[in-house]
Amino acid sequence: MKIAITSANGALDAGFDPHFGRASYFCIVDLELDTVEAVVNSAANSPSGAGVRAAQLMGEHSVASVVSGSFGPKAFHALNAAGITMYPVPDGDSLTVGDVLAQMKAGKLQPLMSASHGGHAGRKH
Repeated sequence: MKIAITSANGALDAGFDPHFGRASYFCIVDLELDTVEAVVNSAANSPSGAGVRAAQLMGEHSVASVVSGSFGPKAFHALNAAGITMYPVPDGDSLTVGDVLAQMKAGKLQPLMSASHGGHAGRKH
């Protein structure tokens, strides 16, 4: 199973990025193969639709789950339609990707059932 975690630079010791569509990287961890892949988020600088484009990128990489700080309504819908489970980490600003991965493996994160914020319409926060 592959898990994508939003990241500042794609490494396990990198800072966790709480922004899904505008994260600089996705750290994709394959739990079965025990591998880590850094994927540049090509959607991060999109003038609009970054969440949907990032969701498409997750589908291209065949991830089963995405962990981020929050998910807007369009990203939520796109990921949900692709069968990708979302896990929010609302207080992850001071965590590393490795910290978040440990929480995920320990079962401390709960799947998201609806969008966790109203969207940002193209602005970086």
